[in-house]
This record gives sequence, C-alpha cells and structure tokens, in this order.
Amino acid sequence: MSKNDTYIYFTEGECEKKAIDTLKNTHLQSGKIRVYNVLQKPITDYIIRQFKEKSIVILVFDTDVNINIDILQKNIDRLNSAKNIKKVILIPQVKNLEEEIIYSTNIKAIRQLLNSKSNKDFKTDFINCNNVLDKLTDANFDFSKFWSQSPTGVFRIFRNDSNQIKKS
Repeated sequence: MSKNDTYIYFTEGECEKKAIDTLKNTHLQSGKIRVYNVLQKPITDYIIRQFKEKSIVILVFDTDVNINIDILQKNIDRLNSAKNIKKVILIPQVKNLEEEIIYSTNIKAIRQLLNSKSNKDFKTDFINCNNVLDKLTDANFDFSKFWSQSPTGVFRIFRNDSNQIKKS
C-alpha cells in the first residue's frame, strides 16, 4: 500500500465505528468510516462512484449471525470489479466486536471494560466513552490478537485480511 491510498471502512454499527476511530492512526490505517451493514445491504453504483481512484475498501462484519452470505459476496464481487477500487480487505469479526475485545484483553465479560451495568449497556457506554484506548490499555489490550482470528461456519470462506491495515 502506498502513502497516497485512500481507505474506506464499512462497519456494521456505531461501536465498530468508534473502535476504528479509536485505533486508527496508532494501530490501523487512517480512513473514512461509513456505518453500512454489508451483510444486509447491497453496495450501489452510487456509493462506488463516490470513491477516489485507487481506493482501498475495508469490510468489517460480524460472523455470529445466521445469515445468507449472498449479499456480502455480491458486494465483494461488485467492489472488486469497480475500476476505482484498488483492493477490498475483509475483516470478519469472530463473532462480533465484543468477542474480539474480550479475546484481545484480560477481561472475561465485555461489561468489565467500561464497568457497564450489563453487557447490554456496554454498547451505549462504549459509544459515549471518551477514553476507549485508555480503557483497552488498562485491560492489557493486545492489538496483535484483535481481528486476528479466522471465521467458522458459512463465513469460513472469507479470509481475514486485517494484517493489511494494521500498523506494526
């Protein structure tokens, strides 16, 4: 990848957006983040036309859902065939962002990261947290483990390319 590359992240939700916002520049390639569920919504020509020449598109998606992967595959194929897309990078979260954080830290339940009242409250707390990186560091966050696992089930056909956007 070159210095002039434009990175565009497609994330399933606001929590992933917050995580990427927190980790970009220090741990991840910096780029624009768009909340857009690529498992459920087709990427249109209109969206693709907005990308700069030689854009690198990163698709971040959960693998804990029982879903038909046809839309995801069509989105990957469409992006790969677009002339202005240099590369498509896949990041299948095993199983979801919360599980990735647990796997990469010393916490046993996601609510422990931010002292949330419940696992359900975690998402709101995470989005509203102003010092996520500090909280991850306090939980012995090991970035090399984050987004490092290979998916299973119907998602096993999708490789995890996170090493292509991680800064060493």
